[in-house]
Amino acid sequence: AAKVVGPTSATDKTPMDIEGKKVTYAVYDKNNTNPLTTMPTGVTFDAAKGELSVSSSASATTLYVRATSTNRSNETITKAVKVTIHGLAFDFGGDGEDALMEGYTAVTPTTAYSEATGYGIENGTPTIGGTASVESADSDYLAGEFTFKTKVTPKKVYNVTITYKGKLASEKVNADLTGTERANDTLKSVTYAVPVIDDVLDLAFTQSPQVASIVIEKAADKTAGVKPHIYTVGDSTIANNGSWAYVMARDYATYSQLPDIATFSNNGRGARNLMTYYTEGILNGVLTQIRPGDYVMIGDMGTNGMGSAFEASFNYYIDACEAMGAKVILNSYSPHGAVGAYASGYNSSTNTFDSYRRDECDVIVRNIYTERTTAEGDKYDANIVGFVDIGKMADAAFNAYVNDYETNGYASKDAAAQAIIKCFGDHNHYSNGTIAAELMIKGYGAGADAKGIVKSLYEIISADLAKAN
Repeated sequence: AAKVVGPTSATDKTPMDIEGKKVTYAVYDKNNTNPLTTMPTGVTFDAAKGELSVSSSASATTLYVRATSTNRSNETITKAVKVTIHGLAFDFGGDGEDALMEGYTAVTPTTAYSEATGYGIENGTPTIGGTASVESADSDYLAGEFTFKTKVTPKKVYNVTITYKGKLASEKVNADLTGTERANDTLKSVTYAVPVIDDVLDLAFTQSPQVASIVIEKAADKTAGVKPHIYTVGDSTIANNGSWAYVMARDYATYSQLPDIATFSNNGRGARNLMTYYTEGILNGVLTQIRPGDYVMIGDMGTNGMGSAFEASFNYYIDACEAMGAKVILNSYSPHGAVGAYASGYNSSTNTFDSYRRDECDVIVRNIYTERTTAEGDKYDANIVGFVDIGKMADAAFNAYVNDYETNGYASKDAAAQAIIKCFGDHNHYSNGTIAAELMIKGYGAGADAKGIVKSLYEIISADLAKAN
């Protein structure tokens, strides 16, 4: 909300009687001609103080606050202040206030971003195109590459309507997470849902862009669902047919306990890494759906390259999900398939699997979990509620299954092991059967240590829900 205090004299003193004369206050229309008897939506006026209050629900409009009194000669004197209620509506072009659509703020080639104004242009020197008109914010535009920034409330989703041509990248984070990318072939209006984690929304325009107008509106805040939802974030090792997350999403209703307390969706996408999952808008789709109290599983994101800022980017994923109201569960990858160069993951002399990953991605994820869950550490994060050690649990389940080979219908331990190995088309992907995936999901056996992904998630989430209550 914002407040505008009405003027009291030519010197704009604070509201008080002027030279013993009473000051009266009123609100007038955009032409400063007719007094308003009904305030616009989201606007209230205290006539005793000359104080106009504007809430975030106010519609775009222009009005005047007018103060009236008399001087010593009993002559009527007035002073008016023009108030433009624009929310976050920006008209890009060259004539500024002289040809500005009502309710919009002008952005010209010289409107530089500053902390004081809270909006403006960086990293570019655009030129003017089109013909300005008070009838439309889209009659003229700025052409050329630049970044537009505006202050907003952090940790919110905004519906951003942009009339533009060219390529757009919103919310740059670092050298890898260079923004969620979108494009328009012609100058037209499109609305995007943009989650903003910090307090500045940034929109970078490239590829011979033209930008006519931007209107930014905060989306309605979400409320918690009947049950929390579990989102997975990852690459093809959870996206592909036969992967644990693919099978789990398909068969979710058949599992015991976990479906009673949470719903589940698989948001893995093949051939992606932290950078492309972000720039292509896949993470954006998860962030805009999160409700308070939901859970996001993050871990399966190193197969297709690590980028130059893997650790910082991974931490941003965590921070972004938490900013939207989620709790985070980290996880290790599924194990390497014991095939090809990774065949040593299965020891045929002892008939045992030792194939959980020790590569850089898993090491970093485990380190991040330790850093951010150490209570006395400076990076402690209470919203990281658990770690699902998929790789190590998979080895345990595989070995228990092999040891119980006769019950499972095999002639030998090695035959049981080969049935698991056969599920892997390569060391990353298992698509030739679901034995491996089902062992990861359910574990094997009835003992306390026979834990799979479902049981592990149930323990983490039920404990977190109990703590919250």
